[in-house]
Amino acid sequence: MSFFVLFNSRQAAWLSLGGEFAASVWTKTAITDLSEAETRITHTADAVSGYADECEAAFALATCGDFDALVGLVAAFGGNAGLTFSLSVRNGGNIGPARAFSLKVTAPGVITYRVRGAGVKHRIELRREGFHGLRAIEPLT
Repeated sequence: MSFFVLFNSRQAAWLSLGGEFAASVWTKTAITDLSEAETRITHTADAVSGYADECEAAFALATCGDFDALVGLVAAFGGNAGLTFSLSVRNGGNIGPARAFSLKVTAPGVITYRVRGAGVKHRIELRREGFHGLRAIEPLT
């Protein structure tokens, strides 16, 4: 969810973006007391800080091979095709790298992705037993 505060030295308004992604809706709330604006900003900053801490913890667990932590990161960031997930995967008894993008959780215990630099049209499937670890999440450069 996105939030904005508009302030023109006399009036303040709190705008929040909600609804479904394809049909998002802005909600505007007039704020008459600036202490309310301060409270809302502080609350939002605390929520964002908590979310960042959760993501950091999930990344640390995923680097150690925690598939459930990877599922959480994929749910949050996997759909962003501008990000590359550098994975360590097991394939045929060997461990090797995969540069994945456009990740999706398609079923419990199944993540599908596309590979950077490969001309493969189909999505590759990653299951819990094939996941070794997450190495990095990087922007496409």
